[in-house]
Order: sequence, then C-alpha cells, then structure tokens
Amino acid sequence: RLRSLLGGPLHQDEYDGYRPPRDVPWTELTEQFRSTRAETVSIAQALEAAAVDPTATVPHNQFGPFSARAWLRYLEIHASREIMQVR
Repeated sequence: RLRSLLGGPLHQDEYDGYRPPRDVPWTELTEQFRSTRAETVSIAQALEAAAVDPTATVPHNQFGPFSARAWLRYLEIHASREIMQVR
C-alpha cells in the first residue's frame, strides 16, 4: 500500500495473499523474510527520497486511513509480534 504514495496503484487486498503456506521450508521462509524486509526498507527510502508527506494516508482494511509513518510503525509492530510467536 505504501507504494501507492509513490504513484503506484492502490491494491486493497487481504492479508491471506501474503501469508506463506505452512509447509514452506524454514530456509525458504527466512529468505522470504529477508527479501520482504529489504523491500520494505527500500520503499521507506523511496518515500523519503521523493519527499512524500509522512502524514499522507493510505487505507488499512480494518483500521481505516494510516499515514505513511503509521504504516511503517504498524509493520514494525506486526513483525515484532510475529517473531515472538516463532521463538
């Protein structure tokens, strides 16, 4: 969704499409985590480079409009919760 602030299309899809299948081997899963994290960092850097207003909003399916800053914080919190479940 953050890509839409860079001029990309707004995809209002569901979480299910991003969740890996339960039978994905750990080595592949960790590579997916690394790749997704790198992509998120790249998007955040692109937002900064493009001087996108950090208060510009993009909708969340459940919680309504989130600012770019709130989306990044939400992703950080979500990842932190998930890692606690893995440990």
